[in-house]
Amino acid sequence: MNTISIRQSKFRHIIGKEEQQRNCYLSVRLGTPSPDSNFIDANSKFFALPWGVKGSLCVVPLEKTGAVDRDDLPLIMQDEEENVNDFAFHPFDLHLIATASQDSKAYLWRIPEDGLTENIGTSERAFEGHRSRLMLTGWHPLAANVLVTVGADKEVKLWDVEAGEEKVTLPKEHKELLASFTWNEDGSQIATFSRDKHLRIFDPRSPALIAAVQAHEGTKGGRTLWLKGEDKLITTGFTRGSDREVKGWDLRSLSAPFVSQKLDTGSSVITPFFDPDTRILHLAGKGDGLVRMFEVVDDAPFLAPLTEYKSSKPTSGMVFLPKQTCNVMECEVNKVLKLTTTEVIPITFSVPRQNKMFFQEDLFPLTWDRQPTTSAAEWFGGATVAPNKVSLEPPQQN
Repeated sequence: MNTISIRQSKFRHIIGKEEQQRNCYLSVRLGTPSPDSNFIDANSKFFALPWGVKGSLCVVPLEKTGAVDRDDLPLIMQDEEENVNDFAFHPFDLHLIATASQDSKAYLWRIPEDGLTENIGTSERAFEGHRSRLMLTGWHPLAANVLVTVGADKEVKLWDVEAGEEKVTLPKEHKELLASFTWNEDGSQIATFSRDKHLRIFDPRSPALIAAVQAHEGTKGGRTLWLKGEDKLITTGFTRGSDREVKGWDLRSLSAPFVSQKLDTGSSVITPFFDPDTRILHLAGKGDGLVRMFEVVDDAPFLAPLTEYKSSKPTSGMVFLPKQTCNVMECEVNKVLKLTTTEVIPITFSVPRQNKMFFQEDLFPLTWDRQPTTSAAEWFGGATVAPNKVSLEPPQQN
């Protein structure tokens, strides 16, 4: 008699739960950043989103739930004539955020300790070097004060923020506009995905192109994401027939993906999110209420499906909060902020466990301590230092 083998996983029945409305952020007026922006970013203290006033950014303390919009709402006012196309919180300074502007410059903004109390119109520093509008910005994951900017000139530049200098421009290999970039775990390599449908991997300090492959056949765009801790990347894009799909790529052999899976016939680009601690891949499309979840495994099917998170509220953007914000004693493995057109909804992903009286070590391996491992000068000088990892187990209560 034939038997069906069911794969066992502790995450198979992971549950996504939205906060009640009183714990959400309501009355949001969303602006119009670059379509390749994530539309929302956050750290352990604030979240930010483009506001419905041209050239502005709204920064909200996480502790201040309820209505966001009001007559005297303080904003970062970059420029009333120049749009904020993208933005990113500094990974090691909770009160610093970078913006990518339509005027081809990147700006750094200092947020007061308790949040904005009045409009801020003067940046701490501006970075000028691109020949056309900026589309994306972000930070090095481990080197303090290394900023990345991506322009419509198809150039990717790296900046030493402390020195206020442009240090690197990646080789001019991109034939079309870039849609996303991602770092490997130790920050020694950066990968890009552009609208020419190619995935490219660079050594940013040489700088040199290491490898490139056409990842998808469709023309609607896509994303890439490094699976941190592994020599693998994920790309999302479209088939020639306009089906949405996800592929996995092993850097040891880019001749073909190690996994390729059609998802559906939706029209929006799928954004991937990966938690290296649980090895769970989340896939969310703008305009979708559905978040697909897969456990990344070492053998077939490579992407093992988990319970899907479903909502009637379409997603405009999504950001994962630092792992340290999770209530580990309630088996919360991830906390997410989901942006819609009118509100920001906290979502908790947790694993059902009967006994929550002790720390579930199998759910919470050592995790990144969210501290830098090198300075900008050290990193540009060639230093590569892996992330430090710590336990999330709470101190013993007497």
